[in-house]
Amino acid sequence: MPSPLAVEYYGSRADASLLLTEGTAPSPMGMGYARTPGIYNEAQIAGVRSVTDAVHARGGRIFVQLMHVGRIAHSANRTIPHCAGRALGHFHAAGQMWTDSQGMQPRARTILLCALDSTKIDSGP
Repeated sequence: MPSPLAVEYYGSRADASLLLTEGTAPSPMGMGYARTPGIYNEAQIAGVRSVTDAVHARGGRIFVQLMHVGRIAHSANRTIPHCAGRALGHFHAAGQMWTDSQGMQPRARTILLCALDSTKIDSGP
């Protein structure tokens, strides 16, 4: 959720014509990085509204950049317990990712989605 500092940060840049926010998850399935914002529940929407209100009050425009982390997600950073990332394709992302609960961790394996098999796609909450 945006902090008062985020409200001031974006509000103070309202004269930049158009502001783009950091990547924001549109659903719990889109989460996967530590401490990233979301816009999928009422509390988050209210928090983002405080940012947009500050920008609009100063004559600016702002666009929320929607993001879904897909195969790069780590289950330890998800708001849905034990939820593996999902991706089209059969490639494993190399490297490590920071998790708040476990520190650096190898990138987790993802569940392969087949483009023609919609039964494996979770529609979310």
